[in-house]
Amino acid sequence: MSTDTNVLTKTTAVLLLVLMAGEILVASNLPEGGHGFLSAVVVFAVVSAAPLLTVFVAVLRGSERSIALSCAWTSILVGFLIQWGFHASNDPSRVMLLAFSIITYWLSGFVALFSFGHKKHR
Repeated sequence: MSTDTNVLTKTTAVLLLVLMAGEILVASNLPEGGHGFLSAVVVFAVVSAAPLLTVFVAVLRGSERSIALSCAWTSILVGFLIQWGFHASNDPSRVMLLAFSIITYWLSGFVALFSFGHKKHR
């Protein structure tokens, strides 16, 4: 792996971790069902962490790096834009922004599964 690709991979992995931390903060600030920080983390883990962790592992260990990086950057761009829009708006429909980001995370996580190539055994 070249140095540029290695730097891009590590930068992408760090940005995915920052995105996950931002999602925890968004989940902890939701007014509906606000039973505290622990319940927000559990909601985050069930809804957002699974696809984002799949993308994270695909970036670090996937054999098809271009697929994994495309999924990661899609998740990063959509996630940060949605988080910014969520915090900038006081409109009740901002929850739809979160739904859009969760759908994007799950689609990216599903596509990232294809970055794990099959090795033929002979």
